[in-house]
This record gives sequence, structure tokens and C-alpha cells, in this order.
Amino acid sequence: MIHRTFDTELDCPWMTVYATIKYSFDETTGMVDDYFIRVRGQPVTDWFNSDFIYDLIADDMEERAC
Repeated sequence: MIHRTFDTELDCPWMTVYATIKYSFDETTGMVDDYFIRVRGQPVTDWFNSDFIYDLIADDMEERAC
């Protein structure tokens, strides 16, 4: 299991927040097992659409593969 963290900016029509996303994935299958989002130290995982977060995680995984 590999654990990674990255910082990102999450936008919506009424706000922009700077968040830290932590995620784990299985290096054999490349499948994301779990993720967690914090904004200013507070957990906000349930506030965001999981499809959007999985897209951000996929982008991070692609950037690190280079």
C-alpha cells in the first residue's frame, strides 16, 4: 500500500479553498483504497463530490509517474 499527500485548490461558484488530500492505493492494481481531505486542519471529506476528488487523485498519480 502506498500513501501519498498533495495540496490543491478546490473551487466552486461561491468559494475557493486550499486543501490537502491524502490517499492510499494498491501499487499492484493501481486502485485507490481510501482518501481524506482537510482544509486548515479540519476534515471536510464529505463536503466534496467523490468523482471530482478521484479525478484529482488520478492527475496526481499521473504526474508522479513521470
